[in-house]
Amino acid sequence: MFRFFYLISLVLISLNILNGCASAPRAEVYLPKGSKIGFISLIEPHPVLAHNGFTAFTKEVLVRDEDWDITNRVLTSITGPLNANGYSVKVLPATDLLKLKKTAILGFAWTTLDLSSIVAHEIERYGKEMDVDAIIILAPVMHEGRHGVEGTFYGYGLLRTCPLGPCSYLPLDNIVLFVTQTSPPLLIGVDNSKPRLSELAIDYDGEFEDLPSEEFNKAEDPVFKATLKNAKNALIDANLIDGPLDHKN
Repeated sequence: MFRFFYLISLVLISLNILNGCASAPRAEVYLPKGSKIGFISLIEPHPVLAHNGFTAFTKEVLVRDEDWDITNRVLTSITGPLNANGYSVKVLPATDLLKLKKTAILGFAWTTLDLSSIVAHEIERYGKEMDVDAIIILAPVMHEGRHGVEGTFYGYGLLRTCPLGPCSYLPLDNIVLFVTQTSPPLLIGVDNSKPRLSELAIDYDGEFEDLPSEEFNKAEDPVFKATLKNAKNALIDANLIDGPLDHKN
């Protein structure tokens, strides 16, 4: 019996140590001026249902939102400030492995949250191949729905839900910007704010094709602003900028 409680105590102590280590701060990294930065987007222009809940009265319809063009708007917004601070930015095609791991960029290292080992190796390999010192990755993240919407989603766009009555369209903004150094491969910037379903809901009991354009555009704004805020915080965390981003586009 004593041996049993001894083993249990060791397990609990180990878990506490690991939990403490997981929250340890990352080392500060400062990319020198003149560094070359690649930009990769792994997001799809529509929200994706990754796991459905068990609510019988909620219907989710995934709506494509290519017209919002979040990827290019974010790229345009970050390029100016990065260039002004002495960095060059170029768009890189996503590798097959990064596409495969798009919702699993991070993993737990021994002392902190960092790139997963397989992603780190790919970042180092691809950085050397493309001759860049850092890679910025715009990626989707998993997050459960809110406002009574069951399921786990990633990506961005409008999510149509019709629970026992009139339909609503909820803007979804589950996107995170990661800043990585290529050699050695490290996560050097990220905004850890919890992704969320935007508070704005459009009450419209009809099909998406008939949704008024002004309502569609109204939903686009909070999604882009939330994504831009995340991008700014990640770049500040990586010591690449110290001010606001250009979001006039």
